Amino acid sequence: MRRYRAPSVRFLLLHRMILRELVLSFLLSLFGFTLIAILAASFKMMREDLPAEYLWDFLPCLVPSLLVHTLPMSCLFATTLTYSRLSSDQEIQAAQWSGVRLGTCAAPALLMGAAASLACALLNDQVLPRATARFQRLQEEAARRLPLILAATAEPVFGTPTQKMYINGFHGDVFSGVTVMETKGQVTERILNAAEAEVHYDLTSKSMTFDLRGGSLEIFDPGPPPRVTQQATFEHYPLKVAFDQEIEVWRDWKAATRREIREALRRRLSGAGVDTGDPTYTIGDRRLYLGSLREEAVEDAVLLATLADGTHHAYRSRTARLAILPEEDRLQLEMGPGTDQRLLEMIAPRKILSETPYDRHVESFPLETVALGLPAGAHPTTEGVRAVLKARVLDAQQIWYRAKVELQERMSSALAALCFVAVGVPLGVRLRHGNRLVSFGVSLLVVFCVYYPAMVAGKELSLSGRLPAGVGLWMPDLLMLGTGGVLVRLLRV
Repeated sequence: MRRYRAPSVRFLLLHRMILRELVLSFLLSLFGFTLIAILAASFKMMREDLPAEYLWDFLPCLVPSLLVHTLPMSCLFATTLTYSRLSSDQEIQAAQWSGVRLGTCAAPALLMGAAASLACALLNDQVLPRATARFQRLQEEAARRLPLILAATAEPVFGTPTQKMYINGFHGDVFSGVTVMETKGQVTERILNAAEAEVHYDLTSKSMTFDLRGGSLEIFDPGPPPRVTQQATFEHYPLKVAFDQEIEVWRDWKAATRREIREALRRRLSGAGVDTGDPTYTIGDRRLYLGSLREEAVEDAVLLATLADGTHHAYRSRTARLAILPEEDRLQLEMGPGTDQRLLEMIAPRKILSETPYDRHVESFPLETVALGLPAGAHPTTEGVRAVLKARVLDAQQIWYRAKVELQERMSSALAALCFVAVGVPLGVRLRHGNRLVSFGVSLLVVFCVYYPAMVAGKELSLSGRLPAGVGLWMPDLLMLGTGGVLVRLLRV
């Protein structure tokens, strides 16, 4: 009876000894990597003149995003260091001579990697969206007191050479936490802060008017340094800016949960969100939106048009055919079957008054080089026009590509900890060197010379539509698993 139980007891003792050393190295490296990342983020904020009292509010919101990167790196460093030390002291070889397989010795590291991956998945799916939303709220509060800090720490949602607009959130046509900075020759002249603003579109004059509500106005003396010369508060302040269709679809996917992202993608795949981006082709009072374009085949076509009787219509179809006829200077769109929606007005969100199904709808557009963005007087070809339209379709799909990438990136980055362990175990055994500096250097080489370049390449290819997001974002993890498999095979040779 004792002989039968002895191997399991021996294995349990071996696992416990390896796990103890792994956890100690992991915790020390996690503390060190995270501390370095926090100090780097603090230094960056301090260089942007963020006061210390704001720094303590911002840093807790950044910690979850830092942990998503430091947890896998700590797993790799701890695994490489531990198994390198075990191999240099001949402990791995002694275990193998006793009949213990390398996979059995690797079980504690795999358990630690799985736990770290689970923690990263929870951070990405639950904690990080809330931290991002809180970070945006803090940015809004800081912008009201220190608007110049916002310009240095955030990207404007909408901007022209003389105006930059920062928005904290939106619901329909009502935006919250609005900051508008007006500049002249890189010098800030005026800053408007408002609790909320409602946007009104004027398609005729191609302009937008923001009705700013409950805010303040500051006029600056250019300096240097710039200083406030006048201050005033207002209940309503109309602000006219240049027209930008993309302002309707602005969204920060980092502040959304995976469920919200999936719901947005589901609406996009159903064709309901095709007309929320830039039009593929605009001519007169007609705007054409294409979900995809392959030769003449179109998926998810939406045509917005105002008829002669003044009624507004949205013709929607899952399938359509777009014929390019340069010899006739025409574009011919054949849609169907689909629905004809009569709208109250063309401005989003569009209120539907009635909906009528149709089997076939044919629309003909004049082929204008200026509307296509080609030089005036050019003679467009079928291939040239199709290339322009495909490029516009791709530009309009960018927000949805970003959503797909974000959806896959959260899970693929979480699995990185387990993939790093799969590389770290055979790499440490093969190094046979217990030096911490060597293990640290090898870990950095794996992370920054293999994993991150593959991750950046896969992400860029997915954002450009050249690779499916599921392929591009999981490519680094598959590369790590493949590398680990090759190293294990080399150990057995």
